[in-house]
Amino acid sequence: LQYATSVISTYVLHPYRPRLKFNFRVLGELLDYSVWVYGQNLMGQIIGSLEDTLVGKFVGATGLGLYGKAKSLAGGPITPISSMISKIGFPAFARIQDDKAKISDGISKSFDIMLTVAAPFLAAVLLGGHKIVLIILGTRWIEIVPAFKIITIGITLNVLTSIATPLFNALGMPKTSFKLDTLFTASFILSLIILVPPFGTIGAAWSLIASSAVMLIATMGLAYKLSYVNLKHILSSAGIVIISTLATTLIGSFFLRTTFFNNNYGFVVIGTGLGLVYCAFVYAFGKYLKKGPTKTITVSIKEFFKS
Repeated sequence: LQYATSVISTYVLHPYRPRLKFNFRVLGELLDYSVWVYGQNLMGQIIGSLEDTLVGKFVGATGLGLYGKAKSLAGGPITPISSMISKIGFPAFARIQDDKAKISDGISKSFDIMLTVAAPFLAAVLLGGHKIVLIILGTRWIEIVPAFKIITIGITLNVLTSIATPLFNALGMPKTSFKLDTLFTASFILSLIILVPPFGTIGAAWSLIASSAVMLIATMGLAYKLSYVNLKHILSSAGIVIISTLATTLIGSFFLRTTFFNNNYGFVVIGTGLGLVYCAFVYAFGKYLKKGPTKTITVSIKEFFKS
């Protein structure tokens, strides 16, 4: 039903009508490209299966269930944004593939959006992860809190590299994306084999951090080498977001010392308030220092309401 609805929607939303055309010459030209895209998808299937197999083998079904729930919760707010940017990124980068300045600007804007969302969520998990688990899942899942916090760090690193695949695919470099996926898979599996037996689900969580860090360094280094990364802008935005997040976290840690804000209702209230404070910090830096992701976020919001 899901796929049928998607197909029908494409016909309603766009006038293009596909038709069959047998042209094996064109098929041959696409083969070298498509085989690497297939390899990327295959690598994604392999990493998911091996991750579950190895974690389940070393910690058992219960441990695997706890790890899976922690990972699902950690990726909840930021993975959909990463997925959306990845889907939009491919056609966008394909249209501007001959303009390095525009590609660099697109990468910077994507980085701004993802970091602006991911950083405060990470801070909220590290500061009040136990309350988040209690509110969303209940007391039976409190055991996942340590892994939940560590996995959130790994996923945050991971989503910052999520733009790499659509970027390199759009630039006609699917083999590069495949190599990066292979690097992540190899480092993750190796880390799982080393860390899970002695440390259990916590070891699996640290494995995700290690492999995501390797992937981030390799991806950013390659993109910078190809002149697709405006390092000055990225470091400036990262600095503003981190400062805003730390300032908000300090305020939050003060309020969480009180009894009221430590119950579920109070935690939701303070969480909402701190979200507004964080936005105010980021906006102030953008308005008065002309730095940070404020311009990107403002333009994105305006475009959203225009559509």
